Parts: sequence; C-alpha cells; structure tokens
Amino acid sequence: MRYGKTVSIKNKSVAPSKKCIQEFVLIEKFGKFRRIFAYFKSELAKVGNNAKLLPRTFIFCQKSLTCEKVAIGLEQAGIPVIPLSGIRAQNLREEAIREFRDNNVSVLTVTDIASRGIDIKDVDVVINFDMPLNYTTYVHRVGRAGRIRNG
Repeated sequence: MRYGKTVSIKNKSVAPSKKCIQEFVLIEKFGKFRRIFAYFKSELAKVGNNAKLLPRTFIFCQKSLTCEKVAIGLEQAGIPVIPLSGIRAQNLREEAIREFRDNNVSVLTVTDIASRGIDIKDVDVVINFDMPLNYTTYVHRVGRAGRIRNG
C-alpha cells in the first residue's frame, strides 16, 4: 500500500462492502489538497452552491495535525467541515458527530479514531487523504460508506 498504485485485498473475509465503488488516484503529496478542493468545487456546482447538499464525506488523514489543516483549508474555501481527531476534547468530538448526523456539516476530516466504533450509517464518500498503513484499516475506513446504500 505504501509504494504501489493498486490496492488488492486477497483476504475475502476482510473486504470492503460490495456497495462501495472504489476509485484509486495516485497523487503527489502537494497535489492532494488541490484535488480535494477541485472535487468539492465541482460537487458544489452540481448542487447550485448549496453546501448542505454536498455528499456526506469522511476525509481520512494519518495525523491529527493534517486533519486540522485540511479542515481549515476546506472551511476557508466555503465547504462546511469539522475536524474529528484525538487532539480534540471528547465534547468537541461528540459535537462534530452530532453536527454531521444532523446534516449541519457535510464533511468530517478524521483520523482513524473514526474508522471503527462510530455509528454513522449514511456516509456517501470516503477519501483517504493519507493511505492507511495496513489493509485492515483501509477496509474499516472504506466501510464507513456503503453501509446502507451505495457509496
């Protein structure tokens, strides 16, 4: 997963949901944010600049600081986003989840704290800003989408 352009999961008992459509795009380190920004700008254009209608998205980052930086950049671009990571106090993490569930925010930038154990069923898109270090974590991240409907 670190060096290849393709991810293959050979263990059939640990695999993403069949409802998930996976797209792999290899992007150089400094082009990641530009690509995410372009994605959300095109999605905003599709929904008439109504940010509440954006796809419900988790953006996974390896580090809490990256999570915060990506959230700040997207927020400055007018994307409703809240970071969710271990450096935030418990009450702020709970508030972020509540805001996402209540559709007050469409995007959460998250660390692997959100890959397991959080019951959010209606995630449309999962973006791996940073690739996980192993396939099990990848499966848990991707499993955030496609739990109820296609993602």
